[in-house]
Amino acid sequence: MVADAARAHLFRVEVGTGGWTPLERLSHLAREPDRFASHLAAELTRRYDDRTFRRLVLVAPLELMGMLRQELPRRVAESVLEEPTQDLSKIRPDELAARIAVPHA
Repeated sequence: MVADAARAHLFRVEVGTGGWTPLERLSHLAREPDRFASHLAAELTRRYDDRTFRRLVLVAPLELMGMLRQELPRRVAESVLEEPTQDLSKIRPDELAARIAVPHA
């Protein structure tokens, strides 16, 4: 997931190739980072419980990342492989592979 304070892009990352494929975009009109963090945590938890993913890379600005860490249930937080604290929400998917190394774990 790559997010800023108002929107998040969900991607599937192919571990073998490092390619980032866009899946879905989530947004929050209120522009309140704490509410958005809660919304994102709920969405990520739902997708984790549905087995949509088992490993997660979170990319978000420091403030949102801190809020998101507080909201994520332990089982989802333990699936996080990387947590770069930067705003890369405007970067094209083909550029993300060069910016974010996805572990092969």
